[in-house]
Amino acid sequence: MPDFKSPLFCKAITVFLCVFLVFSVHYVFPWSSQTGQTEVDALTNQFNNAKDAYFAEDYENAKVILENLEAALAEKEGLDTLKGGTYLLLGATYEKLGYKILAMKYYCLAKDTLGEGKTIEGLELQKLRYYAVTCQTPSGIAVFVLLGQYNEAYGAYFAEDYENAKVILENLVAEIETLRGWESFKGETYLLLGATYEKLKYKELSIKYFCMAKDILGVGKTIEGLELRKLKYYRVKCKGVAAGVVVVPRKRGGGFGKFIGALLGLAILGGLVWYLFINKNSPLKKKTEEAYVYRSSCFSTHWEFNIYSVWQGSIGDINFTPENTAPNPNENNNWDNSVTYTLAKSGGGTLKSISLKMSLTTSGGDGITRVDTIWVDNDQKLNVTNTYTQPCSNRTVEHEYEDFYTRSSLGSFTVRHKINLTDTFGRTVRYVKIISHGKTTKTNNKNKK
Repeated sequence: MPDFKSPLFCKAITVFLCVFLVFSVHYVFPWSSQTGQTEVDALTNQFNNAKDAYFAEDYENAKVILENLEAALAEKEGLDTLKGGTYLLLGATYEKLGYKILAMKYYCLAKDTLGEGKTIEGLELQKLRYYAVTCQTPSGIAVFVLLGQYNEAYGAYFAEDYENAKVILENLVAEIETLRGWESFKGETYLLLGATYEKLKYKELSIKYFCMAKDILGVGKTIEGLELRKLKYYRVKCKGVAAGVVVVPRKRGGGFGKFIGALLGLAILGGLVWYLFINKNSPLKKKTEEAYVYRSSCFSTHWEFNIYSVWQGSIGDINFTPENTAPNPNENNNWDNSVTYTLAKSGGGTLKSISLKMSLTTSGGDGITRVDTIWVDNDQKLNVTNTYTQPCSNRTVEHEYEDFYTRSSLGSFTVRHKINLTDTFGRTVRYVKIISHGKTTKTNNKNKK
């Protein structure tokens, strides 16, 4: 019989009870050692509740549950089946609620997670209208990545970062051209790109993408926050875009009546051609002259680039070639020209910096709006708009833009200068009778102690 009071027996009993307790907790109460299991059960129950709401046609409730579930699952590793089912059911819910783009996005996420054609119990894929859309571009980019790029461009546009929005949208357009089933997304992308081009003064490109958007979305359809009435080029009529015009066929007439009708039609057509194209007072000619030709006998403009340098110690000298030469475009609008300058140093002193300044002088404004854009080595450094409303008899108007480009090294750089003119009615100016071109000079060497 064991000695119950011996230390050895007490130690053996203690070890046995510890082992028994551990195994009892592990097997009788398994969730106590698998703390994540109850959380997974809770997420699964949440999914089942959303599924019940969906099949009960309570789509708003299903949407709320699934959006919360998606947010919770985003932080979890694994659980791909539950994630994929959530994406699929959320896509179906969005489709029922009319959110077409969101529906397609989550169908694509579901396909990427579960695989093409995989579904959940009770959900028939053939009844989901947008499930069959293309989810990958020929270059291999997933569509939900493109949707993220669209949202980034949308944010950049409304933050007035138009250059960034332009770059993102141009890349996006190149990727979505061949997508099947994403017409609304294409239309919204074209519309946002058209608005971006308008903000950047690219008239022809703006009109092009507005027309492509109208052709897909319909005239007057927009995206959240974009006010079409504030977009000048959206109002331009597009050839081939449906505008609600109904063509009613005419009834056919008899033999003699048909002959007289044809004769009368030819006479009217001939008179119309003479009036519009031959007559020296043709309203069409007048309209063309007003819209595309602007002749001013007093408007003149001059721009001068000044290169100035800052030195430490004694003042040296900057030599540059070609001297007295600035980007000098011709007298047509959208003038665009460039000059490459080569800088060299002479004399003592240590060069600290070299800066460019543009002085703009205009007289006889005649109601012209002028946009000056300057690039240095293909990097935009200046984009300014000035409106000159003074009549011919008024004095000269001057503007100065200092330090729009600064560098601390010698060598070469290329300056490109583009000018765009419009008249008081917003029409593009095609010709200016008097214009004096610019020059580049060296001035204002400074000493920095």
